[in-house]
Parts: sequence; structure tokens; C-alpha cells
Amino acid sequence: MENITSTHNTGTSITESSSKSNDIKLSLCPGPEEIAISDIQATYVQKSDSNDNDNEFQELKIKTQDAGGGNYFTIETKRWSFDDLDEFIKVLKDFKNRIK
Repeated sequence: MENITSTHNTGTSITESSSKSNDIKLSLCPGPEEIAISDIQATYVQKSDSNDNDNEFQELKIKTQDAGGGNYFTIETKRWSFDDLDEFIKVLKDFKNRIK
């Protein structure tokens, strides 16, 4: 599995653990003669808000997992601040586009 880190104009740094191919699908149990990605993870990073004096940056990890019954999503963060819901929705949409 390949790890990719990229920084965007917004200062958001994204780390992925995946490979992209139209022939490879997200699945824990690939069929015969298939290769599958069992999970994908992205770590989003932003500067801390003014009430978070302990850290310079905040991290938000979003990943897919499969325990055998199908894919589901998990979110992990100590703290992730945003001014309005559209900012958070933008992050979720970015992750959605990466796992297509």
C-alpha cells in the first residue's frame, strides 16, 4: 500500500494510504482473480484554533474499514474546529471523491 502526502493551497495536508485504479475496488474480500483495497485513510491537518493552546496543528483522520459485513467509515480526532458546517462538509466531500 502506497502512502501519499500532499499539501493544498488552503494549507490542508492530506495523507492517503491507497492506490487508485479503475480495476481495483474497495473490498475486504475480493473475488477470484481480483485485487482489492481493504481500507483507505486520509489525515487532514489544519492550524489550531485560538482556544487550543496545547497544539500547533489539529488532525482529523477519516478511514474506511470492513469487518466482513461491508465498508463503513470511522473518524478520529482529538480536536477539529470549524466556523461553519460547510467547511466540515467540504472535508467529507474531499474524502468521498478520493475513495471513488
